[in-house]
Amino acid sequence: CTPDTTSQRMGGQVYPTWKTGLTDWIPPEFDTVNVTNSYRVKVNGLFSFVGDLAFDDIGTYYFIPFLMKTLDISLDHSIDLFYYGLIFVGLAVLIGAFSFLGGLWLGLFSLCSFFIIYREGFFRLTDLYIVNIFCTFLMVPLFLLVLDHFKRANYTSCAILFILGLVAGYSHSMRMYSSLPAVFFIGSSLVSFFKKKHLYILSFFLIGGIGVSSLHMRYLVFKAKTFLSTQGVHSVTSVKHPFWHPIYGGIGFLENHLGITFDDENIINKVKNIDPIIKPYSAEYEQVLRKEVFNLLYKERFLVFSAMFAKIGIILLFLLICSNIGLLAAYLSPKGKLEYIFWSSMALSGLPGILVLPRASYLSGFAAFAFVYGIYSVIFYLKNKQKL
Repeated sequence: CTPDTTSQRMGGQVYPTWKTGLTDWIPPEFDTVNVTNSYRVKVNGLFSFVGDLAFDDIGTYYFIPFLMKTLDISLDHSIDLFYYGLIFVGLAVLIGAFSFLGGLWLGLFSLCSFFIIYREGFFRLTDLYIVNIFCTFLMVPLFLLVLDHFKRANYTSCAILFILGLVAGYSHSMRMYSSLPAVFFIGSSLVSFFKKKHLYILSFFLIGGIGVSSLHMRYLVFKAKTFLSTQGVHSVTSVKHPFWHPIYGGIGFLENHLGITFDDENIINKVKNIDPIIKPYSAEYEQVLRKEVFNLLYKERFLVFSAMFAKIGIILLFLLICSNIGLLAAYLSPKGKLEYIFWSSMALSGLPGILVLPRASYLSGFAAFAFVYGIYSVIFYLKNKQKL
């Protein structure tokens, strides 16, 4: 693992990219401010946000250095351990839950299916997109276990819902909105299948877990800002993912006469042509692109909808590959209300592919949800067949 200082530039400054087995991960302040090195130790491993650089997926900047410090390992080993760990834990919970629901052979079938689909390139096991797969593999099968075996609030179900809340909150901190489809699935199922008393209790524990993890990350950021301010560093900011920037680029999924492409430089130049003084990714920048998207929706409807339907076609291919025989099982033995909840959650997880690009990275959450849906559909079909 060696730093490559030729490929990454931020704010005019070169930053090394650590080439590891799973990701190209950029330390946010690599040897630029001496205070950062001491800060890693003093603030429990959370990296600082310095100067013009700001990062929204702050969870990784806590957990990766935390592993590095706790286990006394190198940065590259910590990165690989973190991401491989997410994959292993997510898969382990999925296999365990489905083995409990449908038998050991179905758990092994899940494992084999995962690796076959992975080899075909439909699971993106790189970078932060792993978080989308992790939280779906962990949260949805574990909740299906609660739904199948409890359907009421007791010590076990409350503990599981609290853990799911923690996972949702921390996953959101590592990759924004990564846990949203799973939380939507759990919330819709609670409303549909649990009596009011149990619904309120379990919702309390789910929201409590989300709240605890969110407050923990906010506390760490507060400590970061407080410490840096004592060191004379006051230009500390945090940002959110740009929303309209990728959507505008996504309109250029198909070749078009307007020259729109999914390229950061192309999109930034578009805004600069409108107003040269607007800073990229600022609130004003987003407002300009929002206006441009709606202008295109009004003036170039054929272009917009052609790109959208082309993306949906690719997403359906992901569904066919990842759910495979589960689609047939669902047709033969539909799951009632749960069927609608599954499809609504999958639609939500597929939105990044529709609004932006249908890449394996953007569709990692959708692929994971379709995979879980397919396996559970087989389990549900076999259980119904046994009853008959």
